[in-house]
Amino acid sequence: MFIGFNLGFFPMHVAGLLGMPRRIYTYAPHMGWTTVNMLTSVGSFVFAAGILLFLVNILVSLKRGVPATSNPWDAPTLEWAVPSPPPAYNFAVIPFVASRHPLWEDRLGEGTGRSSLEQGYLLMEGRETIGTTPLDATPDIILKMPDDSYAPFFLGLFSALVFVGLLLHWRDFTVLMAAACSLSLIVWMWPRKALVQHVPDIECDKEAAHV
Repeated sequence: MFIGFNLGFFPMHVAGLLGMPRRIYTYAPHMGWTTVNMLTSVGSFVFAAGILLFLVNILVSLKRGVPATSNPWDAPTLEWAVPSPPPAYNFAVIPFVASRHPLWEDRLGEGTGRSSLEQGYLLMEGRETIGTTPLDATPDIILKMPDDSYAPFFLGLFSALVFVGLLLHWRDFTVLMAAACSLSLIVWMWPRKALVQHVPDIECDKEAAHV
């Protein structure tokens, strides 16, 4: 497929440099484009043969292949830490990572702590996201996100009307729309008890672990 792709598409650039227009199906033999178009045709057949071989490989693997394990390549990174096939949620918790190769920490002895893939922050109560410390990005809090609100829509609407009032020199209207913008912003940003941030109790070395 690699050889066929490059053999099929690269000569098209050469044909364009030789003056061949795009999207034509025939041309006179004396134009000098015959050789490069022949190479393109040969490359397309080679590419088709590669695709056919790939499809045959899929069918043979489905019938005779051995099911792959969770980490068939013995890779060191997080994407190979989930089962195969992976669940819809990927990781049940947000894992703590203490090194560049969390699955090879026992072999390499790198990092200042131990990664934890089973224990971590659990985001399960609505719209939540992780919060970190500002300097070293260590996760230390769960932030509650607000629900849907019409306040941003009205803020944008009243903001547009402020500029309409300025253009038309309607002083009272502009002041009224500016007050409406302030009211929309207050409604949007007003703190609510339902969005209280909380810190879960996790048995992990937070100073050494990073998301």
